[in-house]
Amino acid sequence: MLTGSRTLLLLGWLFLPLMTSAQPPDSQCQECHGQPQLAKTDSSGGKISLFIDVESHRQSVHAEIGCTFCHRELARVTQWPHPPEKNPVDCASCHALEGRELAQSSHAELVRSDRPAGPACVACHGYHGVKASDDPTSRTHRRNINAACLSCHADQEVHAGSGVIVKAYQKSVHGRMMQEGQTSVAECVDCHGSHHILPADDPDSPVHKPQIPHTCGQCHAQVVEDYRTSIHGQELAKGVTDSPVCTDCHGEHTIEAPDMASSRVAPANVPETCGKCHGNVQLTDKYGLSADRFATYKDSYHGVANHYGRTLVANCASCHGFHKVLPPSDPASTIHPANLAHTCGRCHPNAGEKFTEGKMHVAATFENSPGVFIVRQFYYIFIGGLMVIFVAYIVIEQTGSARRRRERKGR
Repeated sequence: MLTGSRTLLLLGWLFLPLMTSAQPPDSQCQECHGQPQLAKTDSSGGKISLFIDVESHRQSVHAEIGCTFCHRELARVTQWPHPPEKNPVDCASCHALEGRELAQSSHAELVRSDRPAGPACVACHGYHGVKASDDPTSRTHRRNINAACLSCHADQEVHAGSGVIVKAYQKSVHGRMMQEGQTSVAECVDCHGSHHILPADDPDSPVHKPQIPHTCGQCHAQVVEDYRTSIHGQELAKGVTDSPVCTDCHGEHTIEAPDMASSRVAPANVPETCGKCHGNVQLTDKYGLSADRFATYKDSYHGVANHYGRTLVANCASCHGFHKVLPPSDPASTIHPANLAHTCGRCHPNAGEKFTEGKMHVAATFENSPGVFIVRQFYYIFIGGLMVIFVAYIVIEQTGSARRRRERKGR
């Protein structure tokens, strides 16, 4: 089935002989534009090449289109060299949908600007050598689109700071897989869109926070389905935008596999990732959550062992799950009383109901857990006393040793 844009192109090609009866032939254009040295001077004094590579055009998707089909102002030229075009080529005259989307996007400024790079269309697709996006040599092919985006976003004058962000993608799990030839992984336009690119604070943007699960779900369908059933997903659906989404835990352009030490969801880093919310007093107060969950985990055996590099010990996700996190009151939750023995049993094979009767996330206060509090205070005093005795012993020993040396010298 032909799209609207392709239909317009087809009609244009059919009626091209009628349209070009009084137009200069392409060969006449090439008498000048076929010269590699042909250039003009822009407003800043720089040179802009006016050379057209005929062979590149012949291999493009526009191979059947003559020069004046796009450069319509020059259709009735009678003097040579012709006067400069007053208006840039209007790609939207054929590609209407893409033109409307682009005009509403963050890149619309490029379309309206008089920068030497020209309208945004050519910045991504090229000029006369435009190729279909499924052509491996196309600038908009999946394996090349990141480089096309970097051609602008790596320029600090164009967009301060974005070059660092886009380059970070190349080091991410998505970027590395793309470089290895796995072109099905996410790249720039999968997340941001192609023509209708909008800033993240625009509700229609695919990277607006409430939209992110849907955007990531294009590839990670089952993960997002689990997320939507979780307490986080349920709260987001209610409009609670403080609830975490994919990028809050995994990052945005710096997403890395869980088995990489620098990943936010690596076992050693999971507590800190969860602690960004569950250790945030403002958030816990706002939503009536326990404010000590992160602190009490860090103070536990698991937390201390995790801190010192024992990544096989339980972290937040080991008990609560990864994407399908549910409150303990939910029968499907991994920390529901009926499921705790199974959850703990994944690390402690002999764990039974008695094993799970102890409190988790224990704050060592006399009111909350008198046994733990008393034992802990005893060890604070006992170990502290031992340290004082050891220091006193060393001081006494060194003092005695110094006295004995002085006595030997006095003899």
